[in-house]
Amino acid sequence: MAGRFTSVDGAAPARVVIEQRSDTAFILREGFRYRDEDARLDITVLPADLPETDLATVPWFLRWFVPAYGRHSLAALLHDHLLENGHRLVPPVSRVRADEIFLAALGDLGVPLVRRHLMWAAVNLETRLGRGGRSRFGMQVWLLASLLGTATLLFALLAGEPWILLGVVVAPVAGALLWWPQLRIGLVAGYGAAVLGPPAVWIALAYAVYWFSETGLAALRGDAEEPQRPMGRPDLDL
Repeated sequence: MAGRFTSVDGAAPARVVIEQRSDTAFILREGFRYRDEDARLDITVLPADLPETDLATVPWFLRWFVPAYGRHSLAALLHDHLLENGHRLVPPVSRVRADEIFLAALGDLGVPLVRRHLMWAAVNLETRLGRGGRSRFGMQVWLLASLLGTATLLFALLAGEPWILLGVVVAPVAGALLWWPQLRIGLVAGYGAAVLGPPAVWIALAYAVYWFSETGLAALRGDAEEPQRPMGRPDLDL
């Protein structure tokens, strides 16, 4: 229920009140409070806790599936707060625990089952990449395998090769082992990549065509202004 997100004093439903600072950066202007079903969590997020946020951090080529803002906005702000300040809370909230709270909060807000688990897998991937060591190496291998799998899937679809297609469908089960011991996240991430990967590739290619067309025309006109970048990470470029 969205009712688990309330105003700081608990008297009213929470509101997302933000001020846009740049293309991708926002400032929280009104705090909110989150309490889970069993009242084991009672977390207050104040504007001072989030000097700056990008709302939901989603790569630009996947924003057709999960936009930067929407029903999940409060959960995204809560997750940002936990990543930034979780170590200061009593008891401290680890990054892995913050990801779990994010999943629960998405459910509280009514985000559909498959979508919220894909969002959970995405933040958990970032968590694992940040750990270093075997965890990072395993995720790097998984990312490379996902890219190869997406390319193979596109080839199988275009060439009409059912056996290759069957192999690609089964491959995420093996890839999930790289997420050990959280095999469930690995399965969600693997099949999510298989479904979302091909359209993401087409979108990236379409944007590349636009970018080079816009850049070429600007050069011919002697226009010094760069084409607008896709709404995503501010340092993103093609």
